[in-house]
Amino acid sequence: MQTTSDGSACDPTSAQSEWGAYPLGVCRTWKPATGLLTQSPLSPASLGVTCQADLQETNPVYTAGQTNTWWFWAQSDNGTWDWFPETALAQGASDQPVNGVALCQ
Repeated sequence: MQTTSDGSACDPTSAQSEWGAYPLGVCRTWKPATGLLTQSPLSPASLGVTCQADLQETNPVYTAGQTNTWWFWAQSDNGTWDWFPETALAQGASDQPVNGVALCQ
């Protein structure tokens, strides 16, 4: 399932994630991020995002006034799967999911 929000879109692909049967969305992180569960690092880069969910957990603020409780599921720099804050995505918008990425179920 894809989403529609005010932010710019990640590029949807026909490739499936290694984690579940989700179609990968290709997004770009613009800030280094840390995983919510494992504290694993994620560097600024283009990456395949598996899915996203509103975890009701506040994202770090990288831009004044930007807030969000949506997190995306992806592999960290060291290969660990974790939740990362949508505020670290170039495509992120405040308080909503990112276009082009499936919702986790």
